Amino acid sequence: SLDVSNSCVKATHSFFVKDEDRIDSFSETHQMRCYTKNELCRILDNHGFELKSLGTWNNPHLDPTLNDWSALAIAAKIT
Repeated sequence: SLDVSNSCVKATHSFFVKDEDRIDSFSETHQMRCYTKNELCRILDNHGFELKSLGTWNNPHLDPTLNDWSALAIAAKIT
């Protein structure tokens, strides 16, 4: 679930583990902070880095979307 006003997302993952004839299940909920590209650039700059690339885990040249949670950022130290 997305909390736009606080820039947070709550993701619940459900797991099912099958061991022979028995199935166990459990779930985990993770609350994560979302960052815009501008916020990320500002944070990196404040710590002496610059953003070199922002993409998805599967395709570093493809911009992340609201449907893809696998963002990948590459930053370099400013010299």
